[in-house]
Amino acid sequence: MFRSLTETVLVSPQINVEDVAMAKRIGISFILNNRPEGESPDQTPGEEIAAAAAAAGIGYAAVPVVGPDVPGAVVMVVVALFLGCAGAMGYQRRDLR
Repeated sequence: MFRSLTETVLVSPQINVEDVAMAKRIGISFILNNRPEGESPDQTPGEEIAAAAAAAGIGYAAVPVVGPDVPGAVVMVVVALFLGCAGAMGYQRRDLR
């Protein structure tokens, strides 16, 4: 389910609370949610992922992206959030953004 972009950055389609535990086991220290809330009815709410991440000692941020084009300002935020992370993962509806 998780796909490597680099040695320390992974991407994934939508995750659920159980996936947070798996992320912790493989060394993820930060999760970035790029999904807008309510994008689809089967989506696990961001607040549930955030709570699971906090319980697992994993950092979490939501930076929603709509559509295939990622604005430069969002890229800068993502880079800043991932700097210094030993293992970071971003997720969205599909791991294409």
